[in-house]
Amino acid sequence: MKKPVPFYSEMTKGKNAFTLFIDPETKEVFRANHKSINQIFYWIAFVLILALLRAVKVIPITYEHPVTLFAFTLVTIVIGMGIGISFYKGTIGELRPLDISTESIKDYMQDGKKHYRNELLMAALLFAISIIFTVLFLIYLSFIWLIASFFSFLILGCIICNISFIRYQILFRNKLEFDKE
Repeated sequence: MKKPVPFYSEMTKGKNAFTLFIDPETKEVFRANHKSINQIFYWIAFVLILALLRAVKVIPITYEHPVTLFAFTLVTIVIGMGIGISFYKGTIGELRPLDISTESIKDYMQDGKKHYRNELLMAALLFAISIIFTVLFLIYLSFIWLIASFFSFLILGCIICNISFIRYQILFRNKLEFDKE
């Protein structure tokens, strides 16, 4: 079995958020409820970021140390994206098979197209913003821009988890043909 592909997510306030997945080979549909993250996680992350910022103050960030500058930039991007991806994966619950009609799948896929376009647009916008923040850090060597870059890459990491070429093919190129059944 190939890895199931997400094709629809619902996150309505007051309702249990979920994502629907489909196996491209078997056309079997799965549902994964989203898990909420414990507030302690946020406090631990906040304390770790403060400790990291305090430790970073002693490292010289100047144009005379280009290797350090490059390392800060690269580490910011990798850690931001990595935390964003792991955060997203941590919110997705266990996949459970879902018995659903073909018409319902098509309806969800129609809505999923809108979500996918919005996700692509948001990912492109966040990528541009992340690059701008990174360039501003490289120009001004201010940690404010580095922190802004980190958080924008973190959010980008959360968003890009659902973006894939297989999902595009399923939603827009009718890779799954339900009419032949």
